[in-house]
Amino acid sequence: MIYHSAIFYPEDRDELVSLAAIEAREAERRAFIVPQMMLQRCAPLYRSVFSRIPDGREILLIVPLRRGQLSADRDGLFFQPQPRRERFFTGDIEILDSGLPVQPEYEAEEYGQELIYPFISIDNPHSALRVIYSSAVSSEEVRKLEALIRGFAGCTVIVSANMTGKTDAPDRGCLEMIRHLEDGDRLLDLYRKGRISSPGAPAIEAVSRVIPGSWKLLGRTEGDKAAGHAALMRE
Repeated sequence: MIYHSAIFYPEDRDELVSLAAIEAREAERRAFIVPQMMLQRCAPLYRSVFSRIPDGREILLIVPLRRGQLSADRDGLFFQPQPRRERFFTGDIEILDSGLPVQPEYEAEEYGQELIYPFISIDNPHSALRVIYSSAVSSEEVRKLEALIRGFAGCTVIVSANMTGKTDAPDRGCLEMIRHLEDGDRLLDLYRKGRISSPGAPAIEAVSRVIPGSWKLLGRTEGDKAAGHAALMRE
């Protein structure tokens, strides 16, 4: 199902190709953070990410649930969309079964999954996609997410999350989050103490424990009005 076209990205195939097509491949990397915003603004950041993912490499997308679980899912932490072959405007995407409870409603709430469809279908048409919707927040929950990620060894991991939650000072918050990432700070502690507001902090912490290296900025947007947006890679 397609929920967010014409809102967060165009439906026109030619326009999508112009936004998503990479020019050249860069050195491969294993993990990335990408923002959630209108594709017209963040497409250069996504192209930078996908230029570093080999075509055919399985992709594991982690989408933090910004509003938490649905009331019916309170006993669960991790969910997945319905496994299927998704027919998108620029080509089909194979969505794999990751053995998690299926909850299609999160696709309608969170648009991060659809934002990467143009890039997979155009730049990585031989790459299959796994999606984990995560509500992990506590230390124990993050350890469980860490174990899940380890179970998909060989995947390129992408966390779809902004650098801040909604804030009156998105640029400042974005720069602070980037600094914490580049310095290798313990994000979960900072998040639980209210010093950072990125809803992706617990998931990024889990990824950092699994994939060695340090976070490096690929780019950021400026003049954001509600949340800070940036893309980073693990190297």
